[in-house]
Amino acid sequence: MINGNLLKLLSALSESEFRKFGKYINSPYFNANAKLILLYDHLSDFYPDFDSLELSRQNIFRKIYKEDRYVEGTMFYLISEMEKLVCSFISQEKINTLSFDLALLEDLSKKESTVCSKRNTDHSLKALTAVMTLITFQILFVRYLFFTS
Repeated sequence: MINGNLLKLLSALSESEFRKFGKYINSPYFNANAKLILLYDHLSDFYPDFDSLELSRQNIFRKIYKEDRYVEGTMFYLISEMEKLVCSFISQEKINTLSFDLALLEDLSKKESTVCSKRNTDHSLKALTAVMTLITFQILFVRYLFFTS
């Protein structure tokens, strides 16, 4: 079976997040490795359970590389890179939300719009607290995944 950490991370994504991750991985800005796109496409057929015998490293290797000779190091690298992209995607999604709230707050404060600024300050502080809690949880979750497998 393919690396449990990768499958745990992918399973943790909602259906919407999984689709967004597909767009993310297909973006040349975030990913220059075409083999990772093939890996995502193959794995997407098994989302969210990932409980098929077709998910062995050897089967995936043959599907992606079109070779019969299995190379463990190549698969290890591919899976490792995919794990990094999933973590990067999760972080990027949270950063986008936080950046938007902070940019709005900064812009409103420059315009000296105290009524809007106060309302958005409260909203942004709540959002910031929620995001920081979520990021802390995600860091602990990723550490747990890596150290328990």
